[in-house]
Amino acid sequence: MTPIGKPMTMSISGDSGGLSAHIHSPGNGGGVILDANAIDVLKELGGDDVEFLTEIIELFLAEGLMRVSEMHAGLEGLETGRVLQAAHALKSSSAHVGAVEFSRCCAELESLCRLEDQGEDLVLTGRRAVAMYSEVQTALKALLALS
Repeated sequence: MTPIGKPMTMSISGDSGGLSAHIHSPGNGGGVILDANAIDVLKELGGDDVEFLTEIIELFLAEGLMRVSEMHAGLEGLETGRVLQAAHALKSSSAHVGAVEFSRCCAELESLCRLEDQGEDLVLTGRRAVAMYSEVQTALKALLALS
């Protein structure tokens, strides 16, 4: 279930390399939360090390939680430098674990932080990023349970 109580849908396909999943959520308009191609790339990088994918995802989840907490605190205090640092770090790491839409949201947030007049868009985009992280976290944990 998503944090807002709506079920996630998951399409799963198997191949010789294992399971791949596209996880969708009604919370982001039914968009893809995790891109199976990025997950497959991580599996290839891990080669024979079956724990590689798990370690990468667990590292992202731990680091991501800290960064999202920083982002949230920065948004609450209107500290754009703090938000910028968190968004920048999350932008790349989230793309590596297949959270492409979340990565795009972080890139948008990073760009907004660099503007002189951020306006309301900064806070709204930041809140969207925090909410999206929760969906990414849930989807990655579901993927780990399948592995």
